[in-house]
Amino acid sequence: MRFFNKKKTEKRAEVSVPGTVTSVSDLMTYLDPDNMDKSKVMEIPAVQYCTELISGIISALPVKLYEEKNGKVKEIKDDIRLRLLNGDTGDTINGTMCRKLWAQDYFFYGSAYAYIQRDVYGKAAAIYYVDARRVSAVSNQDAIFKDYSLIVDGKTYPKSDFIKIFRSGSGYGKGTSIISENGLIFATAYNTIKYENSVVKKGGNKKGFFTSQQQQTKETMNLVKAAWAK
Repeated sequence: MRFFNKKKTEKRAEVSVPGTVTSVSDLMTYLDPDNMDKSKVMEIPAVQYCTELISGIISALPVKLYEEKNGKVKEIKDDIRLRLLNGDTGDTINGTMCRKLWAQDYFFYGSAYAYIQRDVYGKAAAIYYVDARRVSAVSNQDAIFKDYSLIVDGKTYPKSDFIKIFRSGSGYGKGTSIISENGLIFATAYNTIKYENSVVKKGGNKKGFFTSQQQQTKETMNLVKAAWAK
């Protein structure tokens, strides 16, 4: 004779659908800031709009040079550097496009670079835009007397050969990107867009159905509907 009845346990099959989050580990994988890059971040409408707006304004602004002489500031109008920065850079892209790429690299990679080609007299003769992803910095790791060299495609160059623009740089040849600082925010926005796109492609949220092995009366169906609504 048993005094206690064993409770029946209901086993439910766990179905994993590709592209969906079914566990905490899956959630952390999808929202991993390390998985974010420029191409993914640019799919976020607000980011794309702000990036195009800011980089477009910067690229349209002309670069001017000034010098201080005898306590007075005077604008320099006849200088090879003005032509290189505003017009013909000597590269396959002009000064306007170069500044736009600098602005984008500044935000998405934290650093922007351009190689300075010099003539026999040591003066600037051309400026070549360099993709920040192709540049690596090797520092001396000295906390006081900081110094570094830049490596492009396996070749080492002194830092004086480049125009360098850093965002939140620490003095060692590299800056901090907005992706590394706000990776989780971008990942959340990006995956939200992916989820909404998946729902639209499937025609919206699918409806579910209950099945029963026995014929149900109208009263029973009303009870089920009321219970489900709760």
